[in-house]
Amino acid sequence: MPASDAIKAPETLWLKAQYGGTIFLSAFLLFQVQPVMGKMILPWYGGAASVWTTCLLFFQSMLLLGYIYTHFLVRRLSPRPQAVLHIALLALAVAMLPISPNLTWKPLGNYSPSLHLLGVLALSVGLPYFVLSTTGPLVQVWFSRERPGTLPYRLFALSNVGSMIGLLSYPFAIEPVSSISEQSSGWSFGFIFFALLCGSLAWRGSKRASLASNAVQPQHPSAPPSLMTQLTWVFLAACPSLLLVSLTSHLTRDVAPIPMLWIAPLTIYLLSFSISFDHRRWYKRIVFAPLLIIAVVAVCYLAAVDFGDLDIKIVVSAYLLAFFVFSMVCHGELARLAPPTDHLTTFYLLIAGGGTLGGLFVAILAPQVFSGDYEFQIGVVLTIAVASVVYAYDRQRGAMRYVKYPRTLILLTGMCAAIGSGYIFVSSEMQRRNDTLLASRNFYGSLRVDHDGSENDLKVTLMHGVIVHGAQFVDPDRLHWPTTYYGESSGIGITLNYFNKRLPVVRVGVIGLGAGTLASYGRTGDQYRFYEINPAVQGIAHSYFSFLRDSHAAVNLVSGDARLSLEREAPQRFDVLAIDAFSGDSIPMHLLTREAFREYIRHMAPGGVLAVHASNQYLNLAPIVMMAANEFGMKARIVTSEANEDQGVDAADWVLVTANPHFLSNPDVKGVARTIYVPSGTQTWTDDFSSILPILL
Repeated sequence: MPASDAIKAPETLWLKAQYGGTIFLSAFLLFQVQPVMGKMILPWYGGAASVWTTCLLFFQSMLLLGYIYTHFLVRRLSPRPQAVLHIALLALAVAMLPISPNLTWKPLGNYSPSLHLLGVLALSVGLPYFVLSTTGPLVQVWFSRERPGTLPYRLFALSNVGSMIGLLSYPFAIEPVSSISEQSSGWSFGFIFFALLCGSLAWRGSKRASLASNAVQPQHPSAPPSLMTQLTWVFLAACPSLLLVSLTSHLTRDVAPIPMLWIAPLTIYLLSFSISFDHRRWYKRIVFAPLLIIAVVAVCYLAAVDFGDLDIKIVVSAYLLAFFVFSMVCHGELARLAPPTDHLTTFYLLIAGGGTLGGLFVAILAPQVFSGDYEFQIGVVLTIAVASVVYAYDRQRGAMRYVKYPRTLILLTGMCAAIGSGYIFVSSEMQRRNDTLLASRNFYGSLRVDHDGSENDLKVTLMHGVIVHGAQFVDPDRLHWPTTYYGESSGIGITLNYFNKRLPVVRVGVIGLGAGTLASYGRTGDQYRFYEINPAVQGIAHSYFSFLRDSHAAVNLVSGDARLSLEREAPQRFDVLAIDAFSGDSIPMHLLTREAFREYIRHMAPGGVLAVHASNQYLNLAPIVMMAANEFGMKARIVTSEANEDQGVDAADWVLVTANPHFLSNPDVKGVARTIYVPSGTQTWTDDFSSILPILL
């Protein structure tokens, strides 16, 4: 090896380490801040799953703005002004640290949750995230200037690896051992270190003005991408983005409401990006074109069958494998169509634009247009159509060597597959809706009112995904029976009957309205106060169920997040306060913290009982309730009741918390209440710390 090459080798290695390390750290911080900020503001919006969807839309939009900035910076400014402007932006972002939403921004009264949430995110973390979002394409351009002729797309693959590690490390390594304030501080220190790295690279690039000039204005520039090529980039980026958000919602709501299942689709999404842009050898049409057909067939089959007939692990695995194929096809084609470096920023700008379009469709447009959740099916049909067009009209003839058929046949086959799968999706949905009385959707999710059961025991049932939120018999003789989780043998049923026998007037608070079933326990003179954040639920409870209007008690409804409402109210002196917001995939952790229990106790009458509905297939919530009860010197017992189909009652777990010894010693309670086992490592949840890992079943 010549001496000059021997000297250059360590320099080249150090150069790659600088650029690679900066891109890796920026991507890591990008995906660490998302769950940190989401967890900070999730309690303000009732713990709704849509908060994560809206957060994802915000971060996709900021990514697009960052790419627009990069495109302008590279195309319009010379190296020295580029460096000065970007270093100033880095310094301004550092000045906004640490990241934390101001408590005065909590939502009050009537507001648009999506718009309010986007505003809070913009004010809290907008500028630091914007700066991070510029790093990927900008640093790749700087690297290309220092190494002319080198394609920097492996750095893009590296950024997706950093994103994936940032994503996976949060729930398993960061959240279980640190509080939110510690996470905010740690992320802020990481950002400062990133700012120093990025600033040094910016200054280094400005000192190599001649190389930068050659990269920005090459002597032999390549032809600009055509409009058709640019539209192809947008659609190839939009399809997996649309599928990512919609599949996450579909899996965690309609298939298996498993906590942290949202990690799997996003990991697959990032993994497909990393594989596709690492090297073109990983994506082969001869492999993925047949797999695309198999994936479409599998998804159509799942749409046409009842999940109850299949192992849930098989269903989830099939969806995730199909999504991997869809993502690999789209991202693999994007990698094949990647332009030379002089059009690098345009390429990334349009990819970000496509991703944002997918997020906008799911988070903003779909809830306004559709009464049900159809985005995933639309994404599948769109992916087939886009892939067919790309396969048929690919101008890189060499890449078509595995396709022996005319492009018209390819396009026709793909369009037939898209139309056929669309027909299956529509017919399957129509069949499911034969017994549906109402389908409603808003920011807080999709609701459905169904006729359920045979002629003799027909019920009207309120569903949120696969979760039952209330049911009422149609038969007049059973119209007022407390059903589902609220039967007389349940923990809440035993508690209400205990006070009904001993007090002339009972004051009851309920967090979570559902169908209003608990109002059936009300007597003349009793007062029942329901707290409900979803206005659609309130309308359904009044229109399709009669528990509220037939109750003998005085019933009041309070709109908005229960905890925020309780914080603003004077003490209500509830004899019974029922916390019923835990049946589903989105666990409102802010209702189980030490601070929340302090608020509950402030509103309870002496000798009152706090009843927490803890039924859950995947989380053991009882220990968390018991830990919080111990903080205030109260006892906690769990009551597990069995299902009774004839009475329309489901199995249920209720944790009863009280300082009233007479209640716990009562035979009706003592005979069914059990002590709660607390697994090792379980800690009291606070507004600053919570982790579901120790309580996963």
